[in-house]
Amino acid sequence: MDSILSTYEKMQNTLFNADGGEVGNTVTDHLRRKIQSQFGVSDIPDAFFFLPAELGGLGLR
Repeated sequence: MDSILSTYEKMQNTLFNADGGEVGNTVTDHLRRKIQSQFGVSDIPDAFFFLPAELGGLGLR
């Protein structure tokens, strides 16, 4: 079990800490930073990420 958790931790660090090295990033934090850097939009609520695409969200699961 420890090796599985270690692998997931390594994957998350590789995927989401590559652009700044900040510790404790999540998928929503990563997407929030990407949207802010590309579109200049800040203060994005978490609901936007999880709302279905049909309703204007990103449909994150």
